[in-house]
Amino acid sequence: MNLLINTTPLLSKLTGVGNYIFNISQKLLELYPEYRYTFFYGYTSNKLITASDTGKGRFPVFGKKILKNLPYVRDFVSAVMNRKKYKGFDIYFEPNFIPYLNVTAQTVTTVHDFSFYRMDWASKERYEFFKKNFSKHIYKSQIIIVPSEYIKEELINRMEFPEDKVVTIHHGIDHTVFKQNSSFKERKGIVYETIQQLGHYILFVGAIQPRKNIKGLIEAYSILPQLFQKELPLLIVGYEGWNNKAIDGMIKKNKNIRVLDSVSNNNELAELYKNASVFVFPSFYEGFGFPPLEAMACGCPVVVSNTSSLPEVCGDAAYYVDPYNTESIAEGIMNVIEDKDLRKNMIQKGLERVKLFTWEKSAHKHQEVFKKALES
Repeated sequence: MNLLINTTPLLSKLTGVGNYIFNISQKLLELYPEYRYTFFYGYTSNKLITASDTGKGRFPVFGKKILKNLPYVRDFVSAVMNRKKYKGFDIYFEPNFIPYLNVTAQTVTTVHDFSFYRMDWASKERYEFFKKNFSKHIYKSQIIIVPSEYIKEELINRMEFPEDKVVTIHHGIDHTVFKQNSSFKERKGIVYETIQQLGHYILFVGAIQPRKNIKGLIEAYSILPQLFQKELPLLIVGYEGWNNKAIDGMIKKNKNIRVLDSVSNNNELAELYKNASVFVFPSFYEGFGFPPLEAMACGCPVVVSNTSSLPEVCGDAAYYVDPYNTESIAEGIMNVIEDKDLRKNMIQKGLERVKLFTWEKSAHKHQEVFKKALES
């Protein structure tokens, strides 16, 4: 099988989509080495690379210039600069929403969620970009992969895509990194220093943007007893998203809230999970949601929203709260912290739950979809 995979998102800082693209591509290479893989970065290559390879001479200057563009702009710049028809491929795998490349092959596309349909959940640029291009290109797909049954139902209802052409494949997590028993080898740097300074803390991981409901989390945290806040600071880990001026103001008003813009690698992120007293993820909407599973794998109890795909992904291993009710979020945090039996039970259930999510399983199911697309 000869595959063309669009990997342009790997040229910038990895988000959830980038994490998916890298891990599924890497696992396909490992499990199906007999296939021929071509990766598209605005140019084609047989090498799987990421933005961490910049400065190491691992991809051309053109790739570095792309890094300066926003993801949705970058992809189309790449397409415009490569106005040619790609032939000789069996499968064109578009893992990032919009199959815009001109490829003579069966097309398989992954649609992660539909947050781009709401202006309050997407930047103006992203909203306009998807409004113009998503429907225009998505019907080129022979099969669409989605990360949850929740998104499958939403796609069928919104796009009237045939149900038998939509396949749910859950993502995996890296169990070699996100695990309960491992030592923090890097005894220096901002992450290590933060853990040492805070001791115990409440953790959130994700982009600082409206959909993640960080505002609701801060409001919930702020109504907790002052002594509780002093003993358990709130640590927000995530890159700066958009429309977050109000959030910045709320953070500055509470001295018990700390922010880490990002971490340099998943080993540091895993250490943050392992040392947290509780992980809180009150997002309004998720197509899948990596952070709750990563936290569970590290032995951290999880409080999540009772909305969208999160109950499907987290099962009975999480404490569920109403993201639209700050008292519900605050109560969830307090209950998980104070009830030792509940904490112990949640940790054990979390460690069992994450065994269901592996990149090996996900890659095998992707390969089945590719074969199905070839037969269609």
